[in-house]
Amino acid sequence: MLYGQNPGNSLSWFIYFDKNFPLEIPFWFLEWWDKYGPTIDILPPFVKEGYAYWTTHFDKPSTWDFIPDLLLFFKLFSLTWILIFEYAIKDKLIGNINVPYFGRQTKIKWWSGINLADHGTHRVTSWFNENPILCQKLIDQSPFLMAKSQSMAKLAAASTPKEFLQIVEDMKKAMTTISQIGTDSSKDDRDNDFSDDDDPTKFFCHDESDPQHL
Repeated sequence: MLYGQNPGNSLSWFIYFDKNFPLEIPFWFLEWWDKYGPTIDILPPFVKEGYAYWTTHFDKPSTWDFIPDLLLFFKLFSLTWILIFEYAIKDKLIGNINVPYFGRQTKIKWWSGINLADHGTHRVTSWFNENPILCQKLIDQSPFLMAKSQSMAKLAAASTPKEFLQIVEDMKKAMTTISQIGTDSSKDDRDNDFSDDDDPTKFFCHDESDPQHL
């Protein structure tokens, strides 16, 4: 985490979860995240799509139950954002009088040094392939994405209503087949057991030197 203050009296915090960060995340950070962390509403479209796909298939270990899903997503995928504090004089209505006070505004912007498009469903699928024990039921999206791309191209090239309707009917048949394949591939359940050496939850353990607030 880096901190900077510019001549305009705004404070910027550059926040990044390094994949190889060796220290444990303390409980005080959970309180900080609840007040100042990003929310789902402000996620860019690609990231929001990847997050929705991840939460659908993520098999969350019981040791992570107290960790917000969005915080886990930012940690596991090393998402980076910039938290900005700006100070301004505002008015507060007290009775019939506007009383000026010194207030603080908070906003978040995304670091241009990372490509947010890389955090979509393709990146999440790759992550599940690398961490199958954390995947509840991963459905291969490749046939669907390929069929979707081909169908969109055919629809755009349709020159008559009859040809358009025929393409739609073909799409329905193709989607039925792909859905059946996805259902069959998701029948196998994976165990959620970890060995002491391979437990990926260790970076969220409590630091004994930090007092527990929760």
